[in-house]
Amino acid sequence: MNRELKEFRRLERVCRESASVSTWAIEREALLSVADDLRKAIEAREPGPQPWARERRHD
Repeated sequence: MNRELKEFRRLERVCRESASVSTWAIEREALLSVADDLRKAIEAREPGPQPWARERRHD
């Protein structure tokens, strides 16, 4: 799983770097969309507490 996470992080970085130098808006938006999807996949696979699993405190 660690190898998979590293590859997802690498692909996310490549997408963001490519988007930063893209001259076409549609290409930039598509690359950023893929990067966001990769970020979500990374967060879903990382061990530890997930943002949506936080307990709500009722004070």
